[in-house]
Amino acid sequence: MDFALASGYTATPFYCIDHLEGGARMSGMLFALQFGAYAATSFAAARFVARTKNGLIWAVCGSGLFTVLFPLAIAYRSAYFFGATTLVAMGSFSLIWAALQSWLGAEPDPRTRARRIACFTLSWSAGIALGPLAAGVLYDIDFRLPFVLMFLAGSVGVAFILTLPREQELHRPESRADHSSGEIEDTESEMFLWCAWAANAFGCALILATRSVFPDRIAVLVQAGELLSFLDGAKGAQWGVLAFALSASRAAFFFVLGHTTWWQHRFRVLVLFQVGAGAAMCLLAATQSLAVMIVCCLALGANNALTFFSSSYYSLANPTEKHRRASTHEGVTGLGNCAGPLVFGLLAGTFETTWPFRYAPAFVAGALMIQWALLMHSKRRFAGSVAP
Repeated sequence: MDFALASGYTATPFYCIDHLEGGARMSGMLFALQFGAYAATSFAAARFVARTKNGLIWAVCGSGLFTVLFPLAIAYRSAYFFGATTLVAMGSFSLIWAALQSWLGAEPDPRTRARRIACFTLSWSAGIALGPLAAGVLYDIDFRLPFVLMFLAGSVGVAFILTLPREQELHRPESRADHSSGEIEDTESEMFLWCAWAANAFGCALILATRSVFPDRIAVLVQAGELLSFLDGAKGAQWGVLAFALSASRAAFFFVLGHTTWWQHRFRVLVLFQVGAGAAMCLLAATQSLAVMIVCCLALGANNALTFFSSSYYSLANPTEKHRRASTHEGVTGLGNCAGPLVFGLLAGTFETTWPFRYAPAFVAGALMIQWALLMHSKRRFAGSVAP
């Protein structure tokens, strides 16, 4: 399903430029609206997904609607039609992950759960990594082909979801007393939950801002013959390589995070990776070298992996709250994915494409202050096993 999604949002910025008479501002606004719908549906799903006996029904419905609607958006060449159709498609898309992550959270052992979350995040991030490579090349051949690819990949995804057993068939109810080691771990996870949600929103904002706005920079450099590249190909193929680097780095880091514990409950690790991401954004604005851009994208992907995985892991730590928190986790993911393209798109349209990237370190400083305040607040208010 994320291979299908990546195919679509790799083609979207260039579709805006070539067929909707738009640019970085339009692309950023479209991404913002799409992921705003994603966030709103995720928060709404927190109220009803947990009450459904078989939550996978929502995953089937969401994946089916997304698979049909997003490719249909290019049937009529209008920015309003494209925006409205993809907005509904992305709202449907959020239902998939709220249900699947809650399904994964049925595993009571925290270490086994962490490994399974790692496999899950590795699989969807691999799809996001490979999608741009295929879609970028196909777009240069015909702009419709990435959307055809979306439909085909999405259909396969729906078929896979239909093969999953119900959550009740996977695990028998177990007493929390049987996992006393997990109790201690869960206590710390409770304190870090809000901070991790904020970090996840910011990490998603940075990476989606890059995905939605930076392709305009690539298009300008390619057209002017100023991109210092070691690859042949038009703008779609050049951007496809960078998008692959963003996602491949994230996928590799997901694997590391799922099999280690050095990152757990350590705020300084979150600080270090986010500062690195801010520096990478600033360097993206200054360089014309594709090789340097790839290194920057690797740093952004690693940061997004840490913030997303932390948020997901802490959200599933408490089995009695996992349904609601899985949806909230996806909601804050959608908020970040909405805010990044919106802010960067508006700033890029008002000034120039590289302007918001140059000042990304200022955004990082503000985000870290918010995360620190949330962590201190949680530590002060935490008492026993009170759930935030």
